[in-house]
Amino acid sequence: MISRLRRLRGLLRATIYSLPVPAFLVAGYERFGLNVLLPRYDGGSYLYLLLFTVLVWPFIADRYAISSFDELYTENTALIRSLFASGAVFLLDAAVLALGKSLVISRIFFIVACVHLLLMAVITRFIFRSLVKPPTKLAKRIKVLVVGADKHAHWAAIRLNCAPLANCVVSAYLALPGQDIRVKGAPIFGMEDFEQLQELNVDNVFVAVGPDRYAEVARLYGFFKKLGKPIYAVLDFGSKIHIREKFFQIGRLQVVNLEPSATERFGYSVTKRGFDLIVSSGALLVLSPALAMIALLVRMTSQGPILFRQERVGLNGMPFDMYKFRTMRCAHRDESDKRWTTENDPRRTRLGAFLRRTSLDELPQLFNVMRGDMSIVGPRPERPHFVSKFRDEIEKYDLRHRAKVGITGWAQVNGLRGDTSIRKRVNYDVYYLQHWSLTFDLRIIFLTLRSIIFDQHAY
Repeated sequence: MISRLRRLRGLLRATIYSLPVPAFLVAGYERFGLNVLLPRYDGGSYLYLLLFTVLVWPFIADRYAISSFDELYTENTALIRSLFASGAVFLLDAAVLALGKSLVISRIFFIVACVHLLLMAVITRFIFRSLVKPPTKLAKRIKVLVVGADKHAHWAAIRLNCAPLANCVVSAYLALPGQDIRVKGAPIFGMEDFEQLQELNVDNVFVAVGPDRYAEVARLYGFFKKLGKPIYAVLDFGSKIHIREKFFQIGRLQVVNLEPSATERFGYSVTKRGFDLIVSSGALLVLSPALAMIALLVRMTSQGPILFRQERVGLNGMPFDMYKFRTMRCAHRDESDKRWTTENDPRRTRLGAFLRRTSLDELPQLFNVMRGDMSIVGPRPERPHFVSKFRDEIEKYDLRHRAKVGITGWAQVNGLRGDTSIRKRVNYDVYYLQHWSLTFDLRIIFLTLRSIIFDQHAY
């Protein structure tokens, strides 16, 4: 069963990775006819562009999961993912053409090639979804022996029976000593019934025990390997742990990452930082007149500094100074560090109330993004006093610091700004960590811009 799934995964990935070649060939034929290999412009330029696209496309295909076999049945359509992937290739190729002035490429060819890449990606995934369907009732069933008979084995059996492509049927359970029997629908054997298990001639063995019995897995493996069948272990760490990664090797240690976050991936660091630099630098350039005007108004309407600087807790719990336009009258630092801002707060200036309501007071944080202290999107940073308080009171609060803090976040666009539930904010922040993607960031930015116009929760 596992070998079949591996072959299908490899076939899909190889097909997706190779798509730039046929996309360029078809576009070349449509643009230049039979002279596709030596276009009338500069054949070398086309080969260079194809080579660059072939090199970057696999990374983009993996990034947007269009090469992922596991995503075939978890998405309704491949169009959105393929659109973002082909769009990323279009932008990268366009950047190469803009920087490489010696490259001479037909604009029609370039656009047609990107369109064909999009169409081929969508069609490829559609074909795989059509051909690699969940097995029918007429297909040969894979007989499974589930080692375990408690609630963990029951949970595993249900999912094995429902798994697409696997076509499994539980032929028997093996109850371990001391287990509370929760399974049904198949015979239940004991450790002493090994000869009867051999007569069942199962295809696969799944060890499905709870965390309290993981120490027995090695012993159970030694016992059941005499059956001569593939043996797999089903891991259940509970609902509080969301595992995204597979086991990996560190020396002689087998390690699995228990963090519910995509932020330890290399792609997160590179993509996130590049996106932050592009957006923050562009925003500072465009908004520089507005920044200068707000700074002047803050100086003219109240006494004190233009910028308000406050210590916040960022990535991995490291403190940094966060910048805002000052919106309140000057007070002692201990008061501002430990006092929560409330609606109709008497400390606000008249201009400050407007800046907070429109979120314009947050604009200086673009400099924090440029410095690398913050990101455009991420959990909102909190003051050290409240971090110490909340980490003891709220479960998973410290998980927020596994990602870079942001100017805006998933909690904020869902109305959790100002004096709102911290527990709900944490739930939204953890969800963001679990499901981070560049597309998700773009969605949050769009919702933030919309909420600036319509939202009345900021104060």
